[in-house]
Amino acid sequence: MMPSSQCGTDSADPLAKTPLGFEFPPPGTRHHTLLNSNEVPLDAELDMVKSVVLKADVDLAGLDDMISKTNAGLGDEMRQLVEQRASLSSYRARHQAILSPLRRAPPEILGEIFFWTLPSPTPRQWRDHDFTTTKSPWILTHVSCYWRAVAISSPALWSLLPISFITYNTPSYPLDMIETHLARSHKLKIHFYGNEETESLPQVQIFQCLARHAFRWEELSLRMTSALVPLLADVRDRLLALRRLSLEWDVPDSETVVDSIDSFQSVPSLVDATVYNMDRYVSIPFPCNQLTRYQLDAPWRVHADLLSVSPNLVQAGVTVSFDEEPWPPVGETIQLRRLRQLYLSHSSILEYLALPVLDELTIEVVEGPHGLQPLARSIKRSSSPLRNLYFIGCPDAPSICILLQELPSITALGFIIDDSCTEEQVRDVIENFTVSESAVVASQLRSLSFGVHTDELYFSFNYSAYVLMVKSRWESRSCALTSTTLLAGGEESIDATTLDGLNALRAEGLDMTLLHGKDATEAIYLWTFEPTWT
Repeated sequence: MMPSSQCGTDSADPLAKTPLGFEFPPPGTRHHTLLNSNEVPLDAELDMVKSVVLKADVDLAGLDDMISKTNAGLGDEMRQLVEQRASLSSYRARHQAILSPLRRAPPEILGEIFFWTLPSPTPRQWRDHDFTTTKSPWILTHVSCYWRAVAISSPALWSLLPISFITYNTPSYPLDMIETHLARSHKLKIHFYGNEETESLPQVQIFQCLARHAFRWEELSLRMTSALVPLLADVRDRLLALRRLSLEWDVPDSETVVDSIDSFQSVPSLVDATVYNMDRYVSIPFPCNQLTRYQLDAPWRVHADLLSVSPNLVQAGVTVSFDEEPWPPVGETIQLRRLRQLYLSHSSILEYLALPVLDELTIEVVEGPHGLQPLARSIKRSSSPLRNLYFIGCPDAPSICILLQELPSITALGFIIDDSCTEEQVRDVIENFTVSESAVVASQLRSLSFGVHTDELYFSFNYSAYVLMVKSRWESRSCALTSTTLLAGGEESIDATTLDGLNALRAEGLDMTLLHGKDATEAIYLWTFEPTWT
């Protein structure tokens, strides 16, 4: 396929010479249009194009034969033959392109191919995503009339609409282009990232334009500013299709304009809700009884009230913040009979929960060496089939070993190494899980993973010790290890010796995931069950 800025418009002929025995079709003819655009050939035109390609193949073979028999010392003659061959080869390639199956792909197949060209940044990257006419879906409308027609008639291509003021004073979409985008869509996935420090009027105008189509919103990810918050009242009772919601504040001053937002408490289809508060808790009620996922930072009493009326939760992120009150006495536990994935900012939260089907747990280490006791008690009390456990930070190494002895169902263990960890803590964890002649810790572990925020550490992560630990467990007949993940977020590179050691283990059959930089950082956030967006 060749790029074309207009439907059926002839482009300049890039060939300086016409191959011997061939003629370029004159401008204005159908043949010339096919040769200089991406127009779809009619069935009756295919035979003509095929005959040109066939004749070119014959002549190319003749030129190749002549070149092979020509003395290299005959410079002018050899140069002329080579130039003729290059000209003919280019002429043939342009005709062969007319026969490309992609030009004649059925609209439903082409539409599916188009869908896979859409940008797919990770959740945090949407904030900085520059969505322009040089990317899909807009670029698809500038290839040929056929492609344009297919792209415009495919509403799914236009459902995703990200607008960001975070890195640009004005977004890449002018208002008239946004209206065109909206007209081509059916369901809408809106990502809008406001900026308190830039002019509010363009942000307000664009959000008001989007709000007129609120009844079509299926997803909304919104970074709120003081100017945008009042506009949410306009969408109340019109969010009939909204299933997923993520709200965050741009800066702490943004959240001082209100104490509560009541635009989402009666959304009939909402099943997934995320709210990131900053310096204070802002109440945003949801239809809790229908939620299957929520993530929120709030005082414990707010979480307790929400959890007690959310029987359908499958995944939850519970961050206890803005709480000056002590933990209340443990009374009747909150039954979460469907919850399978859970993130907790404090292990003490487990004392208040019954988790009979919990499979994955990520927990922050904030309470010292005794912080794992509530975990073991809660899992045993609930008879949870917990298999996957991740720590944010480094618990006391002996406490981890005791925990894994008490909970043999845990077969996947991971650590997110951040600025809360000391070099000694990390060293102790790795040493404890390194197989020695005298001890094998947690032999049931099939997966052992580390996510390292290298830019946050004041020490260097010991990659060589990590490799030795993995190698010792992989080679031990007493260990069940089959996979490992190393996520090295930040700018620090993984040294060649470490890579060689890991690649050697991979060659032996160890299932290994190794990521570096931004990709690693994004993967680490997924361990905390942050929302993913399509």
